[in-house]
Amino acid sequence: MDKLMQIRTFVRIAERASFSAVARELDVTQSSVSKAMTTLEKSLGARLLSRSTRSVSLTETGQHYLKRCRQILVDLEEADAAVTDLTSLTVGMLNIAVPVPFGLMFISPRVARFKSLHPALQINLNLNDQPLNLVEGQFDVAIRLGELNTQGHAVRKLGESPFVTVAAPIYLGFHGTPSKPDELASHNCLGNL
Repeated sequence: MDKLMQIRTFVRIAERASFSAVARELDVTQSSVSKAMTTLEKSLGARLLSRSTRSVSLTETGQHYLKRCRQILVDLEEADAAVTDLTSLTVGMLNIAVPVPFGLMFISPRVARFKSLHPALQINLNLNDQPLNLVEGQFDVAIRLGELNTQGHAVRKLGESPFVTVAAPIYLGFHGTPSKPDELASHNCLGNL
């Protein structure tokens, strides 16, 4: 057992007044608990526990050591919690590049909710349909439509959005129904290029 585990074991023995109860709690043998305490006492050069066949009690030195060990364990738990808090806190600037229609319809409504979950995070939402150099633009995330040049970028397909050509029946009645895409050139069209 390492020193920290020996300290934890010592504190548990002091609280339970029983080697066997601590052994069951730690799921180890009673002899390993006894060996840990013997090793701890030898490293300190002092007896911490008075043992008999029926009872375990703290020596005066053990009482002082217990107080300090409890504080060490509290400090360790607080240090662990502080690190957990820091690593779970999302901070900094998140630069997102999104095409205008997609950004307005799907991303911008969600930015406020995401920001409420991560209040220390600053979000820069760049709505732009032009090709971008993601590195020069210092974008962390970009959502693009169509085929991509993926060299040097981690790319994940989010989904598909097929283009659909539609026309009002009245328009088709006046101008005829095209049978192939090439015929659209001679029609009045609103397109998303």
